[in-house]
Amino acid sequence: MAAINSDTLDAWQKLAITLGTTRPSIGKRVMVKRGKHAAEVGIVTWHGHNKFADWNHLTDAQYHLRELAGRWGYRVQIDTGTEKFFVDADNVEVANPQ
Repeated sequence: MAAINSDTLDAWQKLAITLGTTRPSIGKRVMVKRGKHAAEVGIVTWHGHNKFADWNHLTDAQYHLRELAGRWGYRVQIDTGTEKFFVDADNVEVANPQ
């Protein structure tokens, strides 16, 4: 799919709605699927760019898709109630997507 423009706006809007439910955004309850904190469940308190991710070689469409999904190239801070930790957003799953 091409970058967001007037011809592709409807397709991108449908994609944004679909990906919005699974995006690990602030306030959503998530479960860690891989890594040191696997099986931990908590609330996302921060969601942002991973400063070590390489965003330089993406096409416009790839960049927009990664922004919508909020996974590859992103990190999240999770608060379990007893501890807070950071993990890659690719390693979490939204517990109850709506």
